[in-house]
Amino acid sequence: MTTVPTPLVPWETVVRLADPLHEPTRQRLRTLKASRTASDGIRVVMRSRGRVRGSATYYSSVTALGAALKQSGESATSRRLAAAGERIEKRFSEFVRAYLQEHPIGDLDQAPFYPRLLDETQKALDFVLTKDDGTLLLGEVKRTWNDLSEVNTDYQGQHTVVALPTALLRQIDAAPGDHVLIIRRLEGAAAMLTVLPAVHPSRVDIHRPDDRHVEAALDEERLGEKYMTTGPGAPMSEAEASFLASMPDGELPEAKVLRLAG
Repeated sequence: MTTVPTPLVPWETVVRLADPLHEPTRQRLRTLKASRTASDGIRVVMRSRGRVRGSATYYSSVTALGAALKQSGESATSRRLAAAGERIEKRFSEFVRAYLQEHPIGDLDQAPFYPRLLDETQKALDFVLTKDDGTLLLGEVKRTWNDLSEVNTDYQGQHTVVALPTALLRQIDAAPGDHVLIIRRLEGAAAMLTVLPAVHPSRVDIHRPDDRHVEAALDEERLGEKYMTTGPGAPMSEAEASFLASMPDGELPEAKVLRLAG
């Protein structure tokens, strides 16, 4: 696994990446939902000693990057990421809600399902993170001096040092030693930079003693998804429908249904 963006981000991050020149609002989020750039996300009701202390909505970072690339004009890639992000959100929603009810988002990397969530995120982003057009850069913060910070990245297979405004790193609480994802976009003659926190696999314990139930639940969910998309439960293809429509009624195959006793 390579360095990958932090797998969950708040809804404000999705809206900010889609429209970086304006403050994120709920109305802008509703607009993204209407255009299928974002799903409903994962709404978490947080509790303390049995009492509700607030709520928050999180999205897969895959969804967030899809919103960013749509703003850059890469519509096909954006749609692909939006669909992948929604699948990840649905797949992990129950685990995320249960864990974040009692734990802060900063402790998500201690959750038993976190390695699987990180792996799914990396796989969904692999085809864009390996692009070498410089839109997305993954790197490690090396040092900070005054208002500038040095980030070591790989660009087109070459080691590159990028100087970023320290204020951008402070927004995500990034310090020397932390990993980040840099998103570069051109707006006419101006260049815009957005920085997201990232995770390096060396910082994740992929061997959790209590994640067997998580593995089983996710595998079962995947089997169900496969059954309904490519297996016996999948919708009939146009070719199959055309073939059956052309057959006389008396020659249509009959399904044999077995009833359970009782």
